Amino acid sequence: MTALAWRPDVAKVHPAAELFPLMSEEDFAELVEDIRTNGLLETIMLTPSGEILDGRHRLMACRDAGVEPRFATHNGDPWVYVISLNLHRRHLTDVQRAVIAGKIAIRAPGERERDSNASAEAFEHPPPSQKEAADLLKVSRTAVQRARSVLQRGTPEVAALVEEGKVPLATADRVVRLPPEEQEEFVRKVASGMRPRGAAPREKDGAPGARRDRIHASRNDSGVISRDALQAIATDMNGIDLALKTITSADPDLSEEDRKNFDRALTKGIHALSKIRRYLRITQEGDTQP
Repeated sequence: MTALAWRPDVAKVHPAAELFPLMSEEDFAELVEDIRTNGLLETIMLTPSGEILDGRHRLMACRDAGVEPRFATHNGDPWVYVISLNLHRRHLTDVQRAVIAGKIAIRAPGERERDSNASAEAFEHPPPSQKEAADLLKVSRTAVQRARSVLQRGTPEVAALVEEGKVPLATADRVVRLPPEEQEEFVRKVASGMRPRGAAPREKDGAPGARRDRIHASRNDSGVISRDALQAIATDMNGIDLALKTITSADPDLSEEDRKNFDRALTKGIHALSKIRRYLRITQEGDTQP
C-alpha cells in the first residue's frame, strides 16, 4: 500500500499528531467515501492556537468529499492527549510504541523540528522527557534508546522496516551502526525475503556478540574454558574497568523496570565471573576439587 502524503495547505499540525504515521492512500479513499455517504461522525480536535491534534485524515477527507468539518478545542497537555487517544484506538506493537517514544526522545524540549508544520506556539507544553515517553507508551527505556538510535542513525528505509514490524529493534540497532551503503544492502536482502538476522552483517571481531561466540567456541565438551577464552574475558574486564573509573552515579531517570533488569543482568555476570575466579584460585593452590 502507498502511504498518504499530507497536504500542508490544509492546516497546521501539532507535532504530537505527527508521531503517528499517515494511513495508506487506499484506506484514505475509503474514508472519503464513508464521509461522503455518512457525514463526519467524529469531531476534529484542535489546540487553542488552531493546530490539528486529532483528525488529520478526517479533515482532508471532508475537503475531498465536500463535507463541512466540525471542530473542538483541547486545552490540556497535547502530548498526553494524543498518545493516550492513539494507544486506545490503534493496535500498536511493542516495537511501534518504542518507535513513537523514540521520536519524542529525539525532540529537544521547546525546540521545533525544522520540517515540522507546527508553529512555535505548539510548544507551550514541552514534549515529554525520555523517561516520561517510555512510561506513557508503556515500553522500557532500553527500547526507547534503541528506537532513538535507529531513527537518528538509520536510513529512512531501515526505520520504515522497524516501524512496519518487519525487523526487530535489536537487529536494527546493530544495522544502523553500519555505513549507509551496508544499510541499503540489508534492506535489499530483507525485501528479497531473507530473515533480518541473516541479512544483518556478521559482527566484526571484538564486537560483544562476536566475543561471546568466541568464548562459547573456546569451551570443549568437558566444560573446560580455554586459555584464549579466559584472555578474551580478561581483556573485556580491563576495558570495563577503564571505562567505569570516572563514573560517580547512575542516570536518575532510570525506570524501576530498567533498574531491576540491569541488576539481574549484572548479578548473573558477577556470579559467572566469581565462578571462573574460584577455579583460577583453586588451580593456583594446586587443588583439583571445585
